[in-house]
Amino acid sequence: MRNSLKELFKKTITFEYSLPNIENGISKSDISTSDDFCYLAKGNKEISGLIYNGIVDFAFEEYNIDLNNLNEIQQKALKHKIRFADIESENAQLKLGFYGEVLLNLVLQLEFGTDVFVARGQFFDPLSNFEAHGYDSHHIIDRNGKIELWFGEAKFYTTPSSALISLWKSLQETLSMEYLNKNFQSIIQKNKEIQTKNPLINKFISECRKDPYRNFYEDIKNYKMKLVRPILIVTNEDKNYDTTIKSIIKLINKRNNENPINIPVDLEVSLFFIMLPVNDAITIKKEVLECIRKNEPLI
Repeated sequence: MRNSLKELFKKTITFEYSLPNIENGISKSDISTSDDFCYLAKGNKEISGLIYNGIVDFAFEEYNIDLNNLNEIQQKALKHKIRFADIESENAQLKLGFYGEVLLNLVLQLEFGTDVFVARGQFFDPLSNFEAHGYDSHHIIDRNGKIELWFGEAKFYTTPSSALISLWKSLQETLSMEYLNKNFQSIIQKNKEIQTKNPLINKFISECRKDPYRNFYEDIKNYKMKLVRPILIVTNEDKNYDTTIKSIIKLINKRNNENPINIPVDLEVSLFFIMLPVNDAITIKKEVLECIRKNEPLI
């Protein structure tokens, strides 16, 4: 990732506190298996600028990005790697998922130290103008000889209630071994350019390429893989920051009480929330669209 984007991120999004937070009287969510994390956004313009400048890194792996031709690659991303080019209505554009997905991609790399396994843009089908169903991020870490799959999800809505309604529609399914296996098959069958310097991950990829139609259940067991499900919630701040965080946690717990999420026993799973209250979600998205229309130079 280019240094200018890293610096922009540091100026725009800062860590506030983790949950549970005794000082502020805020617990972590009932379904989180580790701490939840709360971040502070500087302002609408700064967040929109970060999203706009992060599209390239969301659409392409780092080895496919020519830093000398960023704006040209940005146009390729918008036309061929995300669902955007053929959508003319601004209302429809505002409902697209890439805004939050771009932020998730940046947060995971710069705050949690992940590496991109496969860029989300690789799953876009220009013919149908549709993104394949699946996780919103495909990141990976070799942690002391154990592969962690950071397959995340992002929800960017004006209210936390809307974000969680959308999340709960598929959350249980995405925690299953069957869903993970299908995603692996999609990754290996469609993407031939996965590159990494990590020997353990390289060994796994090499074995997958020999048989891309394999059942990955045995691989997941043999490599002692762990599925990490970070869920980014970006939503409008209500009254003040702490009140907003409390409200999000309360709504997560309410949703879980009504429709409980069960962590599978045949797969090691870590699930947690990353919360980023913003001033105005719609304004941020509109400013991103304005940058795209003007083809603003990337940093």
